[in-house]
Amino acid sequence: MITRLRSLIRKEFIQTLRDIPIVVLVLYTFAEIVLCGWALTMDVKHIPTAVLDRDQSPASRTLLDRFRQADSFNVEYYPADEAALNRLLDSGQATLGLVIPPGLGRDLARGESATIQAIADGTQSNAALLSLSYVTQIARRYSSEIEVARLDGSGLVQVAGSFPAVINRIRAWYLPELTYVHFNMVAMVTIAVVMLGVLLAAAAIVREKEAGTLEQLMVTPIRPFELIIAKITPMVMLEIIGLALGLALSYFIFGLVPRGDLVLFFALSTLAFLASAGVGIWIATVAHNLQQTLLLAFFILFPVTYLSGTIVPVTSMPEWLQTISFASPVRHYLTIALNVVLKGGGMSVVWPHVAVLTAFTGAILWVGLARFRRTLA
Repeated sequence: MITRLRSLIRKEFIQTLRDIPIVVLVLYTFAEIVLCGWALTMDVKHIPTAVLDRDQSPASRTLLDRFRQADSFNVEYYPADEAALNRLLDSGQATLGLVIPPGLGRDLARGESATIQAIADGTQSNAALLSLSYVTQIARRYSSEIEVARLDGSGLVQVAGSFPAVINRIRAWYLPELTYVHFNMVAMVTIAVVMLGVLLAAAAIVREKEAGTLEQLMVTPIRPFELIIAKITPMVMLEIIGLALGLALSYFIFGLVPRGDLVLFFALSTLAFLASAGVGIWIATVAHNLQQTLLLAFFILFPVTYLSGTIVPVTSMPEWLQTISFASPVRHYLTIALNVVLKGGGMSVVWPHVAVLTAFTGAILWVGLARFRRTLA
C-alpha cells in the first residue's frame, strides 16, 4: 500500500507541476488579495462634497475649514444655488452636500443655536451613514470650541471645569489603530484557502473523468481513498506555499504582523483546506464535466462565504441565519484565523472551532469518498 501510495503521489506531483496554469492560478489567487487590501475597505475617505454657503461669514468659512482639513471629505464643488447642488448629487459628481443657511455667523455671535444641513447620497448607504457621522462629529467639535471660547471670554472656564463629569476612556485591544485592512487581509486569505480547496479537488477528479483516465486508474490495484490522498497531497503543498505568499505580501505591503503561532495557523489552514477539498470531492462525484463543476462549486461557495462573517458580522444577520451559519466551515476557519493571526491566541482559545471544523472535515470526506466509491462501482 505504501509503495502504491508513494507512486501515486509522485505521479500527481509531476502532473500538477506540469500544469503550469494551475500552479500560476493558485499563487495568483493568494497574491491578488493585495488588490483586495487596497480596493475593499469599509473606511470612507475623500468623499466628493459640494458646499452651498449662503452665509459667507467668518464663522461659516471657519466651519468649512474643518471639513477641508478632514481626510474624509474632498470639498471641490461650490454650487450657487440648491438647483446646482441637486444636479451635482443627481449626476453622482458629489455624494455629500452641505447647506449653510444665511445668518449662521450672526446667530452664533448672539449666543443662539444655528443649524446646517447635510444631504447624503443614500444609494451608497454605508458611505452615506459614515459621512453623516463624520459631519456630526465635526459640527459637534466646532460647537464645543465655540462654547469653550464663550466661557473663556466670560471667565467661567475654571468654574465649568470643576463640575463633575463622566470621562470616557476608549481602548481597542489587539488592533489599537483599528486598521480595517488587517481584518480584510485575513478574511481574504481564508476565502482563498476554502475556494481553492473546493475548486482544485473537484477539477482534479473531473479532469480525469473527461480525459477517460479515471477508469484506467481504477482497474489498477489502487483503492479509492489512495487516489484521493494522492490527488490532495500536491494541492496541500501548493496551498501552504500560496498561504505563505499571501501572509508575506500582507506583512510587507500592509504591515500585518502575525501575533500567534504560524505553525498552528498553517496546520489549521490545512485542516480547513481538507474540509473544502471534501466538498470538492463530493461535487466531482455529481458533476459530469468541468462546466457543471464550476457552477456547483460557486452555488456552494457563495452562501458559505456570505454566512462566514467575512463581509458583514454574523451578529448583524437574522437569528435564523446565524444558526445556519454554524454549518459554514468558513465561519469557523475565519474565527480561528482572526484569533491566531490578529489576537495571538492558541489552541486553548480556538479549540471549539477546531473541533467543529475537524468533525465537518471527517464527515464530508467520508461522504465524498463513499459517493466516489459508488460512482466507480
